[in-house]
Amino acid sequence: MVPLHPPFMDSSWSFLFELGFAPPIIAYIAALAQALRRGSRAAKYLVVAWAPIITFGIEQSLRGLGIYSAPQILNDLFYLALSLEVVITAAGVADRLLALTKERDEALKQIRALEELAEHDPLTGLYNRRAIEPQFRQLSGSGFTTFGVIDVDFFKSINDDYGHDVGDQV
Repeated sequence: MVPLHPPFMDSSWSFLFELGFAPPIIAYIAALAQALRRGSRAAKYLVVAWAPIITFGIEQSLRGLGIYSAPQILNDLFYLALSLEVVITAAGVADRLLALTKERDEALKQIRALEELAEHDPLTGLYNRRAIEPQFRQLSGSGFTTFGVIDVDFFKSINDDYGHDVGDQV
């Protein structure tokens, strides 16, 4: 691959043209390094995907500066590096999608567990007031008019005198 110089740039501008690639390459490497330090999984895929392209870019700039010459095969290998970048980046996207799916499934599982805790008595498993009231509204629309709640008088004294474990058994 040979970079295309704008027509107004003659060979005396070549050095500045090639040098112009250094700041974005350095910035990109610095951003990837910071993401890796933070433990980003996506950054790992990007490092693997972009390492050959960045290497070829640096090599191309060194050749453009006239530091050395290289065989034509290096130009052709650049296209292989681009193909690898597409495949590896797609694998990174798939990995992230799987991670998001797993996080979503775990969140849904936690939501169901919290709903269960919010609507059921942990000791008996029976519906509590939070679960019964909305159902009673539906039932009253169907003609039901009575709602019964059972409460054991003075049960607090059993817990106070003998402890909650005994109260739970009772």
